[in-house]
Amino acid sequence: MSGGSFDYAYARMHEFADDLRCKLAQQGQVVDGWKVGTWEPAVATKLAEIAALVDHAAKLAREAEWLYSGDTGEDTFTERVAKINAP
Repeated sequence: MSGGSFDYAYARMHEFADDLRCKLAQQGQVVDGWKVGTWEPAVATKLAEIAALVDHAAKLAREAEWLYSGDTGEDTFTERVAKINAP
């Protein structure tokens, strides 16, 4: 695994986004003996948007970490960031 300059913070960001999506998917279900609450549709939609934004930010953070760790150079960093930000 590359990186390390920021203690792989990007991986924890991806994990947060995955956990958030998992919790959203469990709405109204019983998990470990507890019923998971259900959010209003507008709130659930916003939470899903947040998960997507965190995933996007994690991809950018990974590129920054790899650059600082010497795993990529400035040109590669710029190209990868442009691809991540492409529509």
